[in-house]
Amino acid sequence: MFSSFLSFIHQEKKKIEGMRRADAARYLFDYYKLPALALLCALLLIVYFTAVLLRPKVEPDLQVLFVNCYDSVSANSDFAKSFEDHLAQSGTPLQFQFDANVFFNLEKSSDYASAYFQKTIAQLEGGTADAIVCSRENLLGIASGGRVMDLSQAYFERYADRLILLTTQEGETVPVGIDLTGCAVFEQLGFYPEGACLGISAYTEKIESVLVFLDFLFQIEK
Repeated sequence: MFSSFLSFIHQEKKKIEGMRRADAARYLFDYYKLPALALLCALLLIVYFTAVLLRPKVEPDLQVLFVNCYDSVSANSDFAKSFEDHLAQSGTPLQFQFDANVFFNLEKSSDYASAYFQKTIAQLEGGTADAIVCSRENLLGIASGGRVMDLSQAYFERYADRLILLTTQEGETVPVGIDLTGCAVFEQLGFYPEGACLGISAYTEKIESVLVFLDFLFQIEK
């Protein structure tokens, strides 16, 4: 195959050498413009995908999962824009990502095997979700597996009257979430009309970012 290719190149070279320069240029353009264009496109694609693969992955400072949320939390939503305004007013440079594509109800034992629940567990344990907003029943179900943080630290003293307790098999009570009922932002935007609570991933290293988010939800002034 390689020898045939070399033979073809040699024949084309002899053909071009017998032409005037203008005729040779026209010949090359007419017969090889499509292969040349295809090669150029292939090279550009290779360069593009190589750049994408080699580009460092930048993780946001805060990632929150919203379970059974039927309101928009996308970057263009009123909720996200309200958080952006809060960050700007407080002078807090924080990149965030909200995800509401999660639906399950742990009051049904079958939902422990659902794809949405497994996605949630993977994100909490993998460190790609720092906090989760959900119903009390869902939070307690997730907390029973040790996947949310014990909130007995001093960070959360301001929410002492809102702490949600889990009773362990040993009979110990552990604060695993914060009741968001009546929080200023949710009431204003009509989020979770039947109430919700917030749990923090036991694997996150971004507690300060979660505290900023909590301050926003309750509109606590610094």
